[in-house]
Amino acid sequence: MIANDLFSYAQEKSVNNDGKNIVRILQEQEKLSYIQAVDRVKLIMREKEQEYMSAAICCLEDHELGKDSDVRRWIAALPYVMTGNVMWSQQTARYKVKSMPEGILFPSITYPMEEMPADGAGEDNAIRINE
Repeated sequence: MIANDLFSYAQEKSVNNDGKNIVRILQEQEKLSYIQAVDRVKLIMREKEQEYMSAAICCLEDHELGKDSDVRRWIAALPYVMTGNVMWSQQTARYKVKSMPEGILFPSITYPMEEMPADGAGEDNAIRINE
C-alpha cells in the first residue's frame, strides 16, 4: 500500500483525488514539502522491509516455524513480491501521467543487493519457492 501511494501520487493529484494518499497526508499533518514527504515514504518503506527481515529471521530460527516448509517458502518468496511490486510500479503505464502536476517528480527507488533471510538457509536447509 505504501509503495502504491508513492507511485500513484502524481496520477491522483492530477485529478484532485490525492486526499487519502500517504504523501498528501504527510504533507498536511507533518507540514512537509513534497520532496520531504516522498523521502519519508521511502524511509517508511525501508523500515517496513527491515521489520520483515527481523520477523523472517525470527521465524527461521524458531524451532517449530523454522522447520515448516510452507513458512520457509513464504519467507523466501516475499522479498521477490515486495521488490517486484516496486519495479512494476516504476515501469507500468498505470502511473504514467502525460502532464505531471507542477513540482511533482515521478519517484525512483533503487535497492542495494543484500542478503535475504532465506539466503542463509544453507544447502541442507535450502528453501525452494516451488516445493
